[in-house]
Amino acid sequence: MAMSFQDACKIVLMRHKLFDLRDKAPDAQIPAIDAQLARLRPYAQEAADLVMKQTDANFAAVAKSLSAQIKPINDAITNIKKISAAIAAAAQIISAILSAVGAVTGVP
Repeated sequence: MAMSFQDACKIVLMRHKLFDLRDKAPDAQIPAIDAQLARLRPYAQEAADLVMKQTDANFAAVAKSLSAQIKPINDAITNIKKISAAIAAAAQIISAILSAVGAVTGVP
């Protein structure tokens, strides 16, 4: 039985989101993401080929219907960005503290 267009879109979109998540995830989480990507790998080419044959309008409609299902993944990506911003802010504060301490103690 052939893959449905909707299933093909879900596979393509889920792989895309997993690759985005993998790019931003801590190293400890990458094996779990890779395991999910491996589960989809046997269907990836067929799904991509099927999606390419359909119109952009159909793909957009399925993507919209899937958006609620992938919200937790999008939220995780956003939270990772927030974590990165917090780490950068902490680094600036620490640098300022160390500069002030260095000025007082004479240690750069």
